[in-house]
Amino acid sequence: MLLNPVVVKSEYLFVSTRIDAINFWSEALSWKDNPARSELTENIGHFITQVQFPVGSSDLVKKAIVGDQIEAYMILLRRDPEAANTLKNTIASDLRLVRVIQFATNFYQN
Repeated sequence: MLLNPVVVKSEYLFVSTRIDAINFWSEALSWKDNPARSELTENIGHFITQVQFPVGSSDLVKKAIVGDQIEAYMILLRRDPEAANTLKNTIASDLRLVRVIQFATNFYQN
C-alpha cells in the first residue's frame, strides 16, 4: 500500500490504511532480531525517496503521503539511526525531501 499509492474509493480509507502500514513498520522494526529488518529499512527508504503523488491526487492524499514520509523517517531515526543517517545523506540533492527530513527532525526533537 505505501510503496504503490493508489487512491481507493474513499480518501479517508486510503489514509487509514496508510496509517496501519506505518504502524506495522514501526512495530516490525521495534523487534531488534527481526529477520526481515534489512528488507524493512530498504522498503522505508524506498518509500521516502521514490514514492510520488498519484496523478490527480487531492491535497488530502498529498498531505497524507508527506506525513507518512515524515513518520517513516522518524521510525528509522528511532529504530535504526544508522539507516536514517544513510538515507539523509542519500537525499541531500532533493530539496523537497531534505525539507521533509528537516521538518521531521525539528518537530520530533526530544
